Amino acid sequence: MQADSDPELELLELLVALRKGTQKGAAATRHLRECLLRVGSRSPDNLNCAEHIEIHAVRREYARPLSTQCIKVKGHDLMVADVISALECAPIPALVRKDLPSLTVAEWQACLRFVMLVLKSAEHVTPRKKFARKKRK
Repeated sequence: MQADSDPELELLELLVALRKGTQKGAAATRHLRECLLRVGSRSPDNLNCAEHIEIHAVRREYARPLSTQCIKVKGHDLMVADVISALECAPIPALVRKDLPSLTVAEWQACLRFVMLVLKSAEHVTPRKKFARKKRK
């Protein structure tokens, strides 16, 4: 990384690489944490974010088994996108209401939906191998 690089662009490029499946595991998590701290500084809030976020595979069971490489809560099979999605159903928190009194519920939900869609766009979904079926005799 160059000192004169654009940290915001580097973070966006990391999200694209995650989507393409070219960034994975511990190295990708280290890179993500470095980018977050370069974009946002080493404030306590940003250090907390970097400490509790990682890039790792999460198993999903939908119509067929899937493995999703994503940004998730460290130590849990909990996607950050799912946390943001759950917030859409929550009322506007009092502190947000106080700081942004003109924000409507629809606008609150739209902001959260936007963040969730950006995070979902960075996910790399891979079908897990199906178990071979034994032929009946």
